[in-house]
Amino acid sequence: MKRHAGPALLLFLAVLTGYLANGRSIGSGDTLPARYLPWSLLRQQNFDLDEFPALYDERALQIFPLLDGIPYYLQYRSGHYLSAYTPGPGVLAVPVYAVPILLGAPPEPGWARSLEKLSAAIITALSVVFLFGALRELVSQGWALSIALIYAFGTSSLSVSSQGLWPHGPSQLCLAVLLHCLVRGLREERYLAYAGFAMTAAVTMRSTDCLLVLPVAAWILYTHPSLILKFVLFALPPIAGLALYNLMLFGAATGGAGNTTAPTWAFFSQIPLDEGLSGMLISPSRGLFVYSPIFLFSLLGCITVWRRGPWAFRALSLGIPLVVLVVSKWYVWSGGHSWGPRLLADTAPILCFFLYPLADPLSRRRFLRGLFIALAIASAGAHALGAFLYDGRWDALADIDRNEARLWAWTESPLAFYGREAMWVVRQFTGPTVGGQPTSTDSPDQLAASYAVGQLPGEVFTGDLIPASLIATNTGRAVWLASAPGERGAVRLGWRWYRGDREEASGRALLLSNLFPGQTARLAARISAPTVPGDYTLVIDMVSELVTWFADRGSKPVRVAVRVAPLEMERLLSEPTSAAGPSPVVMIATDRSTYRRGDRLGLTVTLSYPHRPRKFDAYLVLQGPEGAVFVYDGRRLARATEEPWRAWVKELPLPAQATGRFTLLLSELAVGGYRWHVILTEPGSYHAVVRAAAAFGIES
Repeated sequence: MKRHAGPALLLFLAVLTGYLANGRSIGSGDTLPARYLPWSLLRQQNFDLDEFPALYDERALQIFPLLDGIPYYLQYRSGHYLSAYTPGPGVLAVPVYAVPILLGAPPEPGWARSLEKLSAAIITALSVVFLFGALRELVSQGWALSIALIYAFGTSSLSVSSQGLWPHGPSQLCLAVLLHCLVRGLREERYLAYAGFAMTAAVTMRSTDCLLVLPVAAWILYTHPSLILKFVLFALPPIAGLALYNLMLFGAATGGAGNTTAPTWAFFSQIPLDEGLSGMLISPSRGLFVYSPIFLFSLLGCITVWRRGPWAFRALSLGIPLVVLVVSKWYVWSGGHSWGPRLLADTAPILCFFLYPLADPLSRRRFLRGLFIALAIASAGAHALGAFLYDGRWDALADIDRNEARLWAWTESPLAFYGREAMWVVRQFTGPTVGGQPTSTDSPDQLAASYAVGQLPGEVFTGDLIPASLIATNTGRAVWLASAPGERGAVRLGWRWYRGDREEASGRALLLSNLFPGQTARLAARISAPTVPGDYTLVIDMVSELVTWFADRGSKPVRVAVRVAPLEMERLLSEPTSAAGPSPVVMIATDRSTYRRGDRLGLTVTLSYPHRPRKFDAYLVLQGPEGAVFVYDGRRLARATEEPWRAWVKELPLPAQATGRFTLLLSELAVGGYRWHVILTEPGSYHAVVRAAAAFGIES
């Protein structure tokens, strides 16, 4: 590396500048613990996140999915809030945070987002440098630089890993160090021992990395038995550090789980392999070869290595299909709300490494070289869309959690949606038209619509979600734009709640593709009811954002009178259950039938759902003597009169099996008969899908 320090430094600075160019971070709930952990480590010298109430306050409980009554990215142990993920990314970010924190930078959202982004960008840029160093040992500097830049900007490194403190960036850095050690180890044996550290460090960042490194570890130990002791000694520190962390905070070297757990097999038994595999490789929303088509050449590189490459590199190639197969069977193979094939981001440095054998064939074949360049540019363009324009709108408004077909719609894919938006940025220089036609941006007087809507309920609970299906026809002369810069002129399905003449609440659903005059679109929305009971009018209409509602231009909106009723626990416990599709099987039981005051009650809830993963909300309700009703969120027993009710689980997909085990102290409950209920509802609603109950008594 010393010989190439100058080019490596310039490469690092250029890549880091590119990663920071979008001026924002792109994280999620997954990255929040790592975003704040450096403050705890530097100021409090501990790993808990208690001093950051924004991670678990009322707003967080409303925004994020819940498990055991707290946001899914946290665990609650011994009175402390801890990250549900490995601490590795946060620990690795400490050097970046150190100076600002020591100078007094507060853990406010602005500072936190900026430092998270800078840390992620530096970590990922370093992985580019190590990959470059490994390649420079095998090919010319120009070819090594080209591959390194493809890795930096034509993979998830640009759109995901460098944008937030996901575990992917640290994992990729460790794997890039492994590549460097492996290549150097072919000439200097000691580097193969150093590789042990990189391997276990990668696994502590992402557990699936064990599939990438195990074949290489097996090759090293089989072919270099004299290195076994050194290899093990270098491999121990990361694993020992993680085990010590788990022992101190969770009481077990392998880590801990909350009150609710699922066996490993339950996460891999619901998705057919052919569906997940095709989704991970070629779907328009998540396909590896769609977002980084340059990896098609990586397959050729792997074939070349198997024909005439070192056995070390052959072993390295074995891990890639293993990871792809495992991720394809994961119960949420799409990776949630994120850009492209995020769950395969860790394979990027290795896939790019396998481009090195193509240097000679590409130099001799013009057509092949042209195709390579075209696919590299397409890969960079796809990930640049994610880095500069992706903001989660497509995932949320397309409702991919409930409408999986959206993951396979080419014309309504994230690439198409944000690609149109990018086109509009360019067209600002030539005028906002589509084929010379007026649009929702520049011609509001030519906007018109007609609607055909399905049946809507006349009564709902406060805060309930109303599913609405509607067919909208463009009866005007202007094109409805699905996306536009700054949202101005983008057409949405909108709704407003009126109480008398006063607007109380509103919402939107996404139009995923442009709609030309005469065309129709089938739209679906989940409309949240007001939180205050009363008589309302629900008005549904198309809206050109920041321009006009269609009703203001003469179109007739949909109007429905809706009575919003107060929440009543008795209705939740007694109304008939209803479910679209198969229902989960739920069971609830106490460890005894009779207790004394002051005893501890053991409660077990089992959920089984062998069908496709599906989201439910789950409530634990305790009925007691004299009409007392409590809601238990897995940690706290509260009176049902305290609204909103705390869900035990909210908005998380249900694997094939899950079990909740809870212990409650009964000293504050009165003597008498009690009945536990577990109620699963449709997400965001109070419409019960399935219920189960168990009775017990408390004696004096």
